[in-house]
Amino acid sequence: MFFSLINCTSENKLLNDQPSLEKDEKVELGYAMVNIDFINNMGDPYEAKRVVISDGKGFYKEFNNVYSIEEKVPNICAYRFVWNSFGYDTQDQLILDLDSKEYDFNFYCLDRSKTLDRIESYVLIEEKGTDAKLISKWDEAAQKMSLKLEGQPGKVVDVVTWIDTDLLTKPNYALSKMEVHSDDKYNQRIGQDFSICIPPNVNYTLSWVTAPTEELIPVFDFYFEEISDEYVFVDIRESLVRDFIISENQDLKKKQILVESLDGKRITSKYHYPQFAVEEGVYFLKPEYIDTRQYVSPKIPVKVEKNKASIFEYYPIPINELKNDVCFLTAEYYHTITKVSAAFSKDKVIMRSDSFNDKALEYTNYYYASIILDKSDQVKDVSCYFENGTSILLKNNYDYVILEHEDWKILTLRVPYSLRELIVRK
Repeated sequence: MFFSLINCTSENKLLNDQPSLEKDEKVELGYAMVNIDFINNMGDPYEAKRVVISDGKGFYKEFNNVYSIEEKVPNICAYRFVWNSFGYDTQDQLILDLDSKEYDFNFYCLDRSKTLDRIESYVLIEEKGTDAKLISKWDEAAQKMSLKLEGQPGKVVDVVTWIDTDLLTKPNYALSKMEVHSDDKYNQRIGQDFSICIPPNVNYTLSWVTAPTEELIPVFDFYFEEISDEYVFVDIRESLVRDFIISENQDLKKKQILVESLDGKRITSKYHYPQFAVEEGVYFLKPEYIDTRQYVSPKIPVKVEKNKASIFEYYPIPINELKNDVCFLTAEYYHTITKVSAAFSKDKVIMRSDSFNDKALEYTNYYYASIILDKSDQVKDVSCYFENGTSILLKNNYDYVILEHEDWKILTLRVPYSLRELIVRK
């Protein structure tokens, strides 16, 4: 994995305090004109499999199998990029806060088979004319990489570091700590994003406007730690609303995320990303940084298993969309792209699902859905019926949890992809 990131509902401001640039008279105020060319490391055109641009409100655009895009976009948007690398899907998602002007970018569809985890970083996207140059130094004894970016002042750059290029191969690594040595004002113009690819790996990206003077160019120290083979990562990659990243802050601190055992014991976060490494078992997971005035964030009962992805997209439920007899997708491994639907009657709910990427099912067992009931409804039992004709009775506070919120009862379930249908009897 590396760091920088539906039949359902799915905000993070990245580059604050950019140098003030005059509005381009050709571009409408509140919007930017964005031109992106997708290229490989050699500078040749390369096909992007999927690109999604969203402001989390009314603007949402998706592009498939493209070599370039030209689009007028709101100033602040999330950009999700997916490209095929070494036979697998690699993705990155970041927020850009742009001025009302025209931007020309190069996006580098990096060859994952040639990237090095931890000891090297790579420019992922840069505004043309940046001439970005990365200077890195690896300290084997300290498991530390020091990174410095140089380039044309005032340009947008996103840099990616792979923490672990293959979570299915042991040992695994986590980003344990990060230090920034620079001017405080410059730090406010740096954002971080996280991604997980298929098959599972993790990366981390840093996005910023390059420093205006040599004295303000920051130096980052990244510290990594090997985890024991008996532990498995569990985390929330990002919380999203309509594919827009919700972030609790604009600095480089860890997000506040809850992981607790079945008996209610809170698990301590030891790492920066992924935040948690735990033994196999069932844990409750939720983001704690979501604005409770706007969203409800139910716990999801995660079944952590070796060689399965336990790092999820999380979709908080907008409070203004709460009503009786609706169903939401609450969390998933991104690449499966699950759709859920439910039919409601007086005495039961029948829920079904469909996944977009069957290949992703090799690396994850479950998605998480929330069924909204009236607060007066009683949940008698929940049964899961499989395609092979078998069925199981799900257990409260193990396979599902019930949250009461104002006039509603929110039933949040862990559901396998081999599901034919799930029935809730009231």
